[in-house]
Formats: sequence, structure tokens, C-alpha cells
Amino acid sequence: MTGKSKILIVDDDPSIRELVAQSISSKYQILFAYCDQSALDIANSEHPDVILLDMAINGMLETCKKIRNTISTKSIPVIILNSKSDSELRIVPLKVEQTIILLNHLALKNY
Repeated sequence: MTGKSKILIVDDDPSIRELVAQSISSKYQILFAYCDQSALDIANSEHPDVILLDMAINGMLETCKKIRNTISTKSIPVIILNSKSDSELRIVPLKVEQTIILLNHLALKNY
């Protein structure tokens, strides 16, 4: 047990997972998932403090809804990472029942 807060990074691109992990691993315990089913499995078994989801992976909106509708995971904050600039895509995640933060990858460069 590390005592660090757990962050689940869900991205199918290993280079993105590693990039995000390198920037936060000194302060957080990092968990990785590469698809919707592994994200659900890890969220249910590890109960991370935060989940970072890549919206570009097929099924991520449905995965987010499942996280929100499962008693053991519904209170976990979810941050959806989106590299698209399309305004329609920005609106879709807001239809999930709880507040979700949506970040464009360009916003991360200035953080």
C-alpha cells in the first residue's frame, strides 16, 4: 500500500498512457486500462480516486454511464480527455447523469 491516491488512466495508446503517467506518477499510484471492459474491471476491483477516460476509444461514453450506474463506482470522479475540437462531441458527455470534466488536449499543454 503506497498511501497515494489512485488514478486510472484509460487510453488505447501506450505512449499517451505513459506520458500522462510520467507527469503524475510521483504523486499518484497509476493504474492502466486500454479498453472499455478493462476500465470497468479495474474500476470495480481497485476503486480509483479518479478515472481519466480517452473519449476516442469506442464505447467510452457507455463505459462512463456504467461507472455512474454502478453503486461501487458511481462516486468516482471521471475526467474525459478529448483531442477533438468538434463542439458537438463536447456536448455528448454532459448527457451522462453526473458532472464530468471534459478537457481538450490543447488545454493540457498550458497547464
